[in-house]
This record gives sequence, structure tokens and C-alpha cells, in this order.
Amino acid sequence: MSRGAMFSYYLADALNARITAIAPVCGGISKTMASTYSFKKPIPAFIINGTADPLVSYTGGYGKMNKRNEGNEDADLLPTEELVNKIAILNKCNSKPETTALPDANASDECTVTEYVYDCGNNKVDFIKIENGGHTWAGGSQYLPQIYYWKNMQRLQCFTKNN
Repeated sequence: MSRGAMFSYYLADALNARITAIAPVCGGISKTMASTYSFKKPIPAFIINGTADPLVSYTGGYGKMNKRNEGNEDADLLPTEELVNKIAILNKCNSKPETTALPDANASDECTVTEYVYDCGNNKVDFIKIENGGHTWAGGSQYLPQIYYWKNMQRLQCFTKNN
């Protein structure tokens, strides 16, 4: 998750012959990295990102909560859907994914989930888009300080337990 997700993307490129699959959550790659990002062999991917993530923006741009990111071209992230499409192309997938609206586990959390599955033979790319989801495991506890949530007036997660 988060920087671990970013590291899994990096390893898929740098150690392609040794990595058998990745499952990044709330992460991305920089536009700088994207310019040379490639796979020698396809790698199955299971990707989960929320559209209201205040730290790793779904629409791309500089990461938040780290002042060193501002203006650093290596921190200017690719938009999520562009990254998913890039991985689907690298895995030689069909261009159009199968789309499924997943059941709403909690109607009061303001989140909905859509799954996009790209057919790539044995190297499927499965993308879970969480509308209004934030920077956390879906259904998990929010670990960022509550003051950050209220200060930024952005939804940090889809609540499912005890919220």
C-alpha cells in the first residue's frame, strides 16, 4: 500500500524476470518513470485505487504530505487510469476491459466499486476503482490523523466498520 505499492510497480520493471505478480493499493508511478517503464515478460496485476485519495491523487500530479514532492518531477504521478492502461498494454491485454459494478457492502459510506478486468491470457490485469475511496485499505481503519481529514475536507476512506 502507498509507497509499498509504488515500490511494487518499480520492482515489476526493475526485476521483471523475478517478479511473478503485483498487487499495488493506493499507489502509482511518476511520469518520469512511465517514460521508460516496460516489462520483458508480462506480469499479472491487481490494482486498487480510490478516486478521493488526498495523498496519491487518482488524476495524477504531485503526492501530498511530503513537501519534498512539490516541484520534484520524480513525484509527479501518472493518472491511475493511464497507468492501468499502460500495464494492460505491456501485458498484451485486450484493449477493452470487462466492467462489473461490485455489490455495495455499505450503502451509507458514499462509496461504490467498479472492477475492470483486462483479458491478457494468463497475465490478467484486474483494476478495482473505488469511487470516493481514499488512502486506505477498503473497509479498513483510517490511520491518518482525524485533523488531516477535517482540515482538507476530503474523504479518506470508504467506511464499513464502526463508522
